[in-house]
Amino acid sequence: MRSIPFTLIILSLFISFAASAQSRDRDSVEYYQHRIGRIYRAALESLSKSDSVDYYRKHLQRALRRSRGYSAFSVSTAIGDADFRTLNKAIAKDGFGPVSGPVWGIGIGFSVKADNGGRFEFNFFTLGIDRKSTKGDEKIKANYGSFFQAQLGCDIVNTRVFSLYPYVGLSARLSSLEYSKPQVVNPNWNSIASIVQNNQSVLTSGTHLSYQAGLGMDLLLTKSDRLGGIIFFGKFGTDGIFGHENYTIDDVKYSSGIRYGAWETSFGFKFFGRR
Repeated sequence: MRSIPFTLIILSLFISFAASAQSRDRDSVEYYQHRIGRIYRAALESLSKSDSVDYYRKHLQRALRRSRGYSAFSVSTAIGDADFRTLNKAIAKDGFGPVSGPVWGIGIGFSVKADNGGRFEFNFFTLGIDRKSTKGDEKIKANYGSFFQAQLGCDIVNTRVFSLYPYVGLSARLSSLEYSKPQVVNPNWNSIASIVQNNQSVLTSGTHLSYQAGLGMDLLLTKSDRLGGIIFFGKFGTDGIFGHENYTIDDVKYSSGIRYGAWETSFGFKFFGRR
C-alpha cells in the first residue's frame, strides 16, 4: 500500500512536466511561424477569390493567347561540315582510306523569346558522332562537338505561327582525334611490367572558343491559341573557331589540318509555354 502514494507522486510529476513542455511548445518559434503561415494562407486564398484578381487573371490569359513570346526546352540534331582533305592525304601514306564528313550530333538546350522578337538560346551540349577510317584492326576516329553554346537573335519576321531571325553566338568546342590499334601481349611475361609488349594507341583532344552566325526559323506545330505546345525549328549558318585544330601528343605539336564548321545546320523541336 505504501507504493501507491509514490506512484501518484511520479504520475503528478509526469503530468506537470508534460504541461510545462506543452507551454514551452506554445512559446516556441515553430509555433508562431505555423500560426502566421496559417493566417497568410487564409489571406491569400481569400484574395485569390476576389473579383479584382479574377478580372486581371482573365485578362492575363487573353494576353498570353496573343503573345508571341515563349520559354522552351529544346532537343535537336546538328549536321556540321568537316574538311578532312589534309588529314586524308597524310593517313593515305600509312595505308588508311579517307575519313569522310559531315559530322552528325545531338543536342539539348532551352530558349527564351520576348514578345518583341528578341531571343536568347542556350545549348548545354551537342555531342558529335565519330567519323572514322579503318585498316584491318587499326582505326582512326575524328569528332567535334560544342558545350555551353549561347546565342542571341532578333526576329525579322515575328508572328505566333512563324518566325525568322538572324543569330550570333559563342560556345566551347571540343574536338578529338584518335588512333587505336590492338595492343600486343607478351606471351612470356614475368610480371605486370612485361605483360604489354606494345601499345601504339593515341587519343588526343583540343578545346577552343568557337563563334556562330546564321539564320534561324520557328514553325508552330500546335494550335495557335494554346498557351503551350511544340515548335519545329531550324538553323543554318557557320561555326568557326579562334585558332586551328592542332593537337599535342606526348609533347609533339601535331597539326591535323582538319577544318570543322564551314557550314552547320540544326533542326529539332521546342516544347514551349507562352510568356
